[in-house]
Parts: sequence; structure tokens; C-alpha cells
Amino acid sequence: MQKPLEGLLVVELTTYWAATTCAKFLHDMGARVVRIETPPRGDATRYYGRIFGMPVTDEENAIHDQFNGGKETLALDLTKPENIQVVYNMLDKADIFITSTRYKGLKKLGLDWDTLHAKYPKLVMGHVTGYGKEGPLVSRPGIDAISFLAANGIVLDTRTDPNSPPIYPTGGMGDTTTGMALLGGVLGALYNAQITGEGDYVMTSLYGTGNFVTIGFATGCN
Repeated sequence: MQKPLEGLLVVELTTYWAATTCAKFLHDMGARVVRIETPPRGDATRYYGRIFGMPVTDEENAIHDQFNGGKETLALDLTKPENIQVVYNMLDKADIFITSTRYKGLKKLGLDWDTLHAKYPKLVMGHVTGYGKEGPLVSRPGIDAISFLAANGIVLDTRTDPNSPPIYPTGGMGDTTTGMALLGGVLGALYNAQITGEGDYVMTSLYGTGNFVTIGFATGCN
């Protein structure tokens, strides 16, 4: 049976797991995903398994493969203009661009939404940030334990004793949840682009998704 996104091309410029999760689901639905990593070592999550005593080899790398298995990987130093042109060449053929690079970084690389929409009007861009599109925290990096859980008060609200120190939150949950939230927006934008010929920019943040997901828990609503 043909998968629903077969024939589509996704270009991925991400780190860690949030936006990466979105691209993995797009791959699993049939899209070709080309992931850009920085040479010589690639994404730090390639080596994350060592923290837990897990194998990190070409044959076995469970944590990395869970989020990136089946994707194609391209090592590009994006400080070199000729490599930015390689990305442009791919985006010219792509249907979706997924990234977790911060706004200033995207602008510096010429990969921000305004620049890309002018060049490739049908392209859909999916973007994960730490704290949204504007405000005092917009330039800060995001990590799920802080942006998704701690900033929303969950590490305090889960204490059984209000005088005890904050708990240490479980890592990864905020990343995967945020990635799936982005997936819904990207698929909606893709559907609209195929009807109208006009791409769109879809953004979600670890903080914003965490606020939505944990609001019932934080307020005691069941």
C-alpha cells in the first residue's frame, strides 16, 4: 500500500529531538527526509546513548535511530556560502523544511521564512523554538526539561511536600510532544499548499506546547 506522503521531499535542519520528531513522522508516512548535520561529528544526540551505557556504533545506536532511522544525512558546514547554495538547491525541490535553528541563526544563514517564502512560495516551513516567536526569552535555547516542564511550573507542582526541593523532570517527553504538535500544523499547511499553491510558516515552542499539555495538571483539572 502506498504511504500518504510518498513522493514528497523534506529538508531537515534540526538538533536534539523536538523538530526531529516531526521529521521522523513525515518519513514514516512516506516522505523522503534529508537531514543536514554539522561536520565532522554531526548532531550531539548521535552520542547520547553513552550516558546510559548503550552502544553507539554504526551497527547499533538505538536512541539516534529511534528519531532518525530511515532518513538520509548530509554533512554541510553552513558557514560556507557554497553549502548554503546546496541547501537552496534542495529547498527548490522540497515540499517541507523542518528546523529548530533559532531566528537569528536562520536570518544569518538566509534560511528565515521571509527569505525562503520569496524564493519558494509553495514551501511549507515547520519551526520549533524554545519560547515562541517574540518576547524577552525568544533568543534563548530551549531544552524540554526547562522550557517545557520547569518554566510551566510542573517541577514544582509535582512535589508532595511544598517545602521539598523541585523534582528532576523526565527528559525527552517535551521534545516528542512538541514535535507531534508541529506535525499537525505542518500537515495542515501542506494540505493547504497543495490546494492553493501557497506555502506557510508553522511554529510551535517547547514552552507553548508545554503550557497547553500541562495546564490541566498544573491547575488540578481532570
